[in-house]
Amino acid sequence: MEADTRSGQAGACAVGSGGTEWDGKATEPALPWPGIAPGWGVEAVGAPTPWHGGGVSFAVSVMCPLRLALLLPSRRSDLLDLLVSIGRLDAVAVVHESGWRDPGADFEPDGFSALYAQVQGHRPRVGHTTGFELGSEADGEATRRAAWLTALRRDHDRTPGDWLSAEAGASRLAGLSLCTPVPLPFTQARARRVRARLTALATISGTALLTTSLWSHRPPDLDRCPTFFHQATNAPGLGVRLDLYSMWRQAERDGLDADAFIAALPLERVVEVCVSGAPLLGLVDPAVDALSDYAVPEAVFELLSRWVAHLPGLRQVTLRRAAGTLRGGGLAGVEAELDRLRALVLHPPGGARPATPPPASLPAEDASDPVALEAWLADLLLRPDEVGPPPDADAEYAAALDLTSVAQARARVAGLRFERVLAGSRAAGMAFAADPEAMRAQLVRYHASVLPREGSVRDEAAAWHAFLAGEQ
Repeated sequence: MEADTRSGQAGACAVGSGGTEWDGKATEPALPWPGIAPGWGVEAVGAPTPWHGGGVSFAVSVMCPLRLALLLPSRRSDLLDLLVSIGRLDAVAVVHESGWRDPGADFEPDGFSALYAQVQGHRPRVGHTTGFELGSEADGEATRRAAWLTALRRDHDRTPGDWLSAEAGASRLAGLSLCTPVPLPFTQARARRVRARLTALATISGTALLTTSLWSHRPPDLDRCPTFFHQATNAPGLGVRLDLYSMWRQAERDGLDADAFIAALPLERVVEVCVSGAPLLGLVDPAVDALSDYAVPEAVFELLSRWVAHLPGLRQVTLRRAAGTLRGGGLAGVEAELDRLRALVLHPPGGARPATPPPASLPAEDASDPVALEAWLADLLLRPDEVGPPPDADAEYAAALDLTSVAQARARVAGLRFERVLAGSRAAGMAFAADPEAMRAQLVRYHASVLPREGSVRDEAAAWHAFLAGEQ
């Protein structure tokens, strides 16, 4: 499996595969043929009719008001393997950062931006961003968000999309990049801040969706999360992207009742549903070690079957596949999943909607300075041996944290970082393939010694090589 050498918010490298050295040059990868014929969805029928839901409107085909999409992979070999499958889709989804050379280079597009547009053809597109920070209040984040909005607007001007979605948690804390959604206390004040940032995102395409994230660890106030989604998306042009794998995985990990959680969400604002198997490779989650782990779990299909008929504003079902997992039978699995999803899209099962649980109320204000809590959480997840006491006003919240869940989050943050190193450095990948245990020990020392300032593959590889030079 090849390495992902571009913007690394979600980039990952297969264990032992070796990376590709970043050379800083844009490439224009070409497809075997110029474009793909459209599927039978929106662009293949007559005049569209307006659809309204979640406070927004779209032009939607009367033949296929609910469309099927695939999140385009961030590796060229995966994209080429999926060309025939993509030809059967109604729409595509892209992670915008996957088409950028590097956030540190003013978000300059690389050759994948053109490749994505070529694969898309005349189909509609939706975008997702993993790096537009909704949660952090640290110094410099407002400037960073402004730069991100400029780059996203440029992408939209070149290749318009129907909506943009972003993660609900904070992937950055106190100026450090953890690259996984970290939950912060669910309060009315925080809901207002997230709503304002989503509204800014919605100025680009007209619609912005808040994603139900798989939290890095179980938050003590998880029961308040659905109410937070109600308040954070309560404005024109805002909606919800329901990630069913996250719902199922969190239910398995944290003892969550997935159906009760979904029932409490603002279901009339769900515009997109995302289904997937394990989104990350085995270095991040050691339990993921077989091809079957990347397939959509049967429990996720069951969740979709139970809920698809109860989402009145649903516009699209999107399939996501972990990068580098198509060979050895994975491609056939994707085809089978698309067939099954198509059947659900065409003939949504009926059934009574589960009862909606009473909403949990949110505290009006943050207990303490959110920046101070961010700094404490960053230490907890990155420097547990040095962490001090939490802010006094957050002591009760901190005491209620599940320590096992926090330890799992630390391992996840470290694993994500290790994968960025392997994705950005051919030498690191070769060293891992030659002696995994020695390389893992070196990565552990690196993670303990060098704080993660940025989440891109390029920056991580540069920091890794500087660390190696200091060890010699």
